Amino acid sequence: MRPLRIILGDLSYFNKHTRYGLFTPENLGFIAEQTKNTFGNQVTISLFKDPQKLLDETKKNKPDLIGLALYFWNFSLNQATIKILRERFGKDMPIVLGGPSIDSDSSEQMRMFKRFPEVDFLVPNEGEEGFVNIVRDKLAGELFYKPIDGAVYVQDSQLVAGQKTGLKTDLTKIGSPYLKGYMDEFMQGHFQPLVQTSRLCPYTCSFCVSGKNVGTLRAFPIEQIKEEITFIAKAFVDRPHFTLRLSDENFGILKRDIEIAEHILRCHKDIGWPQNVFFYNDKRFTKTAREVVGILGCINNMGMALALQTENPQALTAIKRTNITSEEIDEAIRWASEQDILATTELIFGLPFETKDSFVNLLERSVSRGFDSVNCNNLLILDGTEMARPLYRQEHELNTKFRIIGTNFGEVNGVFSAEYAEVVVASKHFSFDDYMLVRCLSYLFYSAYTLNVYKWFFNYIRHLKISLVKFCMNFINPDLTKKWPEDYLNFIAEVKTAFKSELFDSVEELKAMAHRKYKENGNDVGEPDRLNVYFGSRLVYTEHHWLGGVFKEHIRELMGWKYSEEIDHTLDTVLELCSREWIDPKHPMNVKPLLIQHDFLGWKKKKYKTDLNQEKFQAQQMKFILDESNAKVIENFHKDFNGLKDKDYYYSAFDFIMPRRRLKYVLEY
Repeated sequence: MRPLRIILGDLSYFNKHTRYGLFTPENLGFIAEQTKNTFGNQVTISLFKDPQKLLDETKKNKPDLIGLALYFWNFSLNQATIKILRERFGKDMPIVLGGPSIDSDSSEQMRMFKRFPEVDFLVPNEGEEGFVNIVRDKLAGELFYKPIDGAVYVQDSQLVAGQKTGLKTDLTKIGSPYLKGYMDEFMQGHFQPLVQTSRLCPYTCSFCVSGKNVGTLRAFPIEQIKEEITFIAKAFVDRPHFTLRLSDENFGILKRDIEIAEHILRCHKDIGWPQNVFFYNDKRFTKTAREVVGILGCINNMGMALALQTENPQALTAIKRTNITSEEIDEAIRWASEQDILATTELIFGLPFETKDSFVNLLERSVSRGFDSVNCNNLLILDGTEMARPLYRQEHELNTKFRIIGTNFGEVNGVFSAEYAEVVVASKHFSFDDYMLVRCLSYLFYSAYTLNVYKWFFNYIRHLKISLVKFCMNFINPDLTKKWPEDYLNFIAEVKTAFKSELFDSVEELKAMAHRKYKENGNDVGEPDRLNVYFGSRLVYTEHHWLGGVFKEHIRELMGWKYSEEIDHTLDTVLELCSREWIDPKHPMNVKPLLIQHDFLGWKKKKYKTDLNQEKFQAQQMKFILDESNAKVIENFHKDFNGLKDKDYYYSAFDFIMPRRRLKYVLEY
């Protein structure tokens, strides 16, 4: 009897903008390892990221069982792939759907079956146990005869569910997908390595797919994790521009994470990789989390991350979240500054009880506190979250529209699919007009305080008693009775049009637009659709010729008679520094020193909390140094991306090179 042929897919879109945002399918590796460990030679397992390769393989060798991972960024792609499989094989092949988008709530599970009528099984929670139980019944010829622990299916219009599993799985019994060879195929090319060291989030945020899970915080064996990281570092050492991403929900929550962080740093020093590591630290920012962030400070993309999301007390209650105190925030930022580590926060607009005014005040407050990076997000309704359930939506009158996810669209075997995010654009407490205003403000705050575009300038004008919100509103809505550069007006018009046209009333309307765009571009995705990064990169590389003059004119307009010759001279220096500090990846070169009369580096060390005029010193030359390691990363990036048009190229530089400070010269006196 031949082995049971199993195919697992974590499907992604492959195009010029997504190809470097792909990650190794460690999730599938865990399922494969547990399944193979349980059944040995009774099964063969193949793993796929590319839907076309998956379909080609099924044409050569019909599978006996297919398992697909469902996320909000591949929902439509899974639907299209399943449609093709059913047309090819009929019902004679069980299809299993798992992943964080599968809710543990039975009514939501039934709704998911209606959206995926051709799927046989859903596996909520962590997937190893449920999938193994499905395979066991398949091998025994007993599928659909009895409930299956860790899985659900529909029979006679009724949901059939076994015992809930998947939140207490013993991770010490799951081998490493990397060390067992399951990731070998994905260690080449464009895939970036993903590593999970522990599972479960103890926090219950209603907007997050992890918030619904109540289980036990568990960890993989530490020696296995360290061996994995060493193995990956040796495999990727020739790709310094690739990032090691830890997929833990709260890295630094366990004491042993300190040892893992030390090992990552050791690989960085001894092997030369990773040059960058991305992770979300524990939201409570405990002593352990602080130590982890401190160890990885020099290569940590996020720096010290305090994801506040909101500080509206009613909103925090509605989303079941407790933030750290204002005193703890200030102390953490002070610590990060002393360690020369970036302080990052993430905010969400659209949460229940949040208003336009409360969010705008939070934006200003986040900057004045000294956060180096302020990342503003729109509230998304994600399948698998408490917030997605009808009662929650109704209670808070959450009104939504749909927005395409980047360039996650295309054709597979002639079937078109496009991914979408469901965005909250109004509620009991804010209007659609409020949403549009905050959308524009968020873009400029994101540019200044996440992309660090002209950040010296924005921090300087704060001490001129100019509201950043007021400045941003004037920049987006200039007085058209005045003469402005045509390129500036065209840019602003393009930004506004993009923000309005990114929203759709229905998924069908969105998909029709994406399909039309795809065909008009000759079966290509066209320009980037991650608008904040796209328009932010343009401010630096393709719009800078008018930007400084426009910024100065808006300051002159806002200050009126208070605008002085001294301010004008200082602004010239600040704007010139903002322009010169960025490296052009196409033409990295030596930059002429800049004569300055203020201690900019000391000002930055103080988190810009003083007036720049208090930082005057004897005139010196500011030097712009191209760091050797940054130059190597940029060189490798340029080799991979040089074929793109300018706008696509510079967008990709901002989107891919992490941390983005690698795109800046090192400043020295």
